[in-house]
Amino acid sequence: MPRVPGGYSWSIGTDSTRSDELFKSLQLGPFSFLNEWFSQELWNHYSSWIALVLLLLILFAGTSFVLSKLVKRRTKSLSDSLEKQKILQRKAQKAMERAASLEKLGIVEQMSSILAHELRQPFTTIKAFIFGAQRKAQKNALSNEQFLEILQKIQKQTDKLEGIVDHVRSYAKRKQPELKIFDLGEAANGAIENFEDCGNFHGEIKKEILCGLKVNGSALEIELLLNNLLKNAAESITATSASHPKIDIKLEQIGDNAVLSVSDNGNFSPKQADESTLLSSSKEEGLGLGLLIVKSIARKHGGTFKLEARKAGNGAIATLSLPLIYENKQN
Repeated sequence: MPRVPGGYSWSIGTDSTRSDELFKSLQLGPFSFLNEWFSQELWNHYSSWIALVLLLLILFAGTSFVLSKLVKRRTKSLSDSLEKQKILQRKAQKAMERAASLEKLGIVEQMSSILAHELRQPFTTIKAFIFGAQRKAQKNALSNEQFLEILQKIQKQTDKLEGIVDHVRSYAKRKQPELKIFDLGEAANGAIENFEDCGNFHGEIKKEILCGLKVNGSALEIELLLNNLLKNAAESITATSASHPKIDIKLEQIGDNAVLSVSDNGNFSPKQADESTLLSSSKEEGLGLGLLIVKSIARKHGGTFKLEARKAGNGAIATLSLPLIYENKQN
């Protein structure tokens, strides 16, 4: 075609498809409107969903923040509680140690009293044997056999004195006496024999002692305990006008326990059933064993002690229960 005015003419057009696709992909040039169109269309169509997602993200962030604060607060509270508990445990431990120390001091005091109280009986018995030997010697009526028998009894009482002193010294040094397995019947018979040798009780002593019952503990402490119960029973009977003074001692096995009981027909009535009065001496100058030391001995031996009025008539019955030891028992 001929040229048109102005110098313009027609020619074959070039293929710009690839260039158009590139501009369209990059959303540039003549296709820049697509960028604005996409953002606007995306917001128009999905604005509610976008707002919901943003709200959920805000809620999640807020919840995480609140939970983090709560966790820290709870953790601090638990830490404080644990620290307070540790402090209370330390205080309780110190209190227990102090109570144990006070109890030991109380036991030492009681054992010191026992030292003064218990030594009197062996000394009295020794003096009685010596006095009797002197009287017989003055009359030329003391045979060699009798002299040897008196010396043996004096030696027995001397051994008892030494045992009491050593036992109390161990308490004074805050050392626990060595516990051994011993025959409770033999210890009971020894205490009863010593009580009879004193000659302070002139009534009837009835005993039913079952030997062969083994317990773990201190035979001397059990003898001291039984000796004091016997003396207290004798004092209770002496204080009354019983026509037939009597002390019953019984050792038997009940289940897996050895049960030792001492009963009397003294002036201990159900209306006066105060165990502390029986366990301490009725004399003003008496020291007695005391309820504390009796229960302490029973507890240390893993047993129990109780005192109650007799059901039939006046008097009281003291009962000591100790667990038996079976030496041949197979585990």
